[in-house]
Amino acid sequence: MNFNTQTHIISQAQKECLVNFLEDHDYLVQLGRKGKPIDVEKNSKGWKELASLLNSKMGPRKTVHQWKETFNELKAKARARASVIEKQSLGPEANQTEKHLSPLEHRLLVLTSNQYLQSLVRY
Repeated sequence: MNFNTQTHIISQAQKECLVNFLEDHDYLVQLGRKGKPIDVEKNSKGWKELASLLNSKMGPRKTVHQWKETFNELKAKARARASVIEKQSLGPEANQTEKHLSPLEHRLLVLTSNQYLQSLVRY
């Protein structure tokens, strides 16, 4: 069965659990670098553990691959939202801008900021 991650919205409890787990297991969001390869077995085991934990919460059940896609979607949405907020803060109506990142979006950006910077500077 193929679930579209966008049509099966995850619960707030699952979002919180996802970010909490990844903060505690940040090796799951690190990119492989020269001289520092990703431990594939450890990474796979960690994602399986996370998927099991997320599937035990109220909300949709997904495979490891689908949870990775969901994480990537959340990360992309948080970055896009941060970009829009930043552009609005520099515009003529900057003082009227009331939009802020949610605490969860902020934590997600902090968690992935190093990964994002590494992706911009490829070896």
